[in-house]
Amino acid sequence: MNRRHPASSILAAVVAAVLFLPTPGLAGSKKRQRAVARDPVVVVAPVGETAPVPHHGDAADDAAIWVHPADPSLSTIIGTDKQGGLAVYDLSGKQLQYVAAGAINNVDIREAFPLGGQAVTVVAATNKSDHSVAVYRVNPATRHLEIASPPI
Repeated sequence: MNRRHPASSILAAVVAAVLFLPTPGLAGSKKRQRAVARDPVVVVAPVGETAPVPHHGDAADDAAIWVHPADPSLSTIIGTDKQGGLAVYDLSGKQLQYVAAGAINNVDIREAFPLGGQAVTVVAATNKSDHSVAVYRVNPATRHLEIASPPI
């Protein structure tokens, strides 16, 4: 039985994260507090969602967005499945890849990272299973993650 769980969608987490980003130069200031107080309430409705992560319950968590260097429509959403690994989705929410890697969380991306004499995009995430950091590189041709180094 494949039931969707509200917490199993990465896209909802990405939208929520973007909406609550602090405004540069205003965070914590009286000016920011006044701006928030008079801003109208905005209701944001989802326009899509990713396929659920393989594990149920409190599994889907952090997400990062990789922007394809030549064609932004080929960009991906990389989300954590805290109970099993990383999932890579296209912009329509279809899962392209699942990397079973353990209790992965806190994913981040760095563009133009020098690795092996090349500037590559790296994806790093904490792995609570073995107390390491999993490091991958994005292959722009396949949009898949490839191991960039052993866990550190």
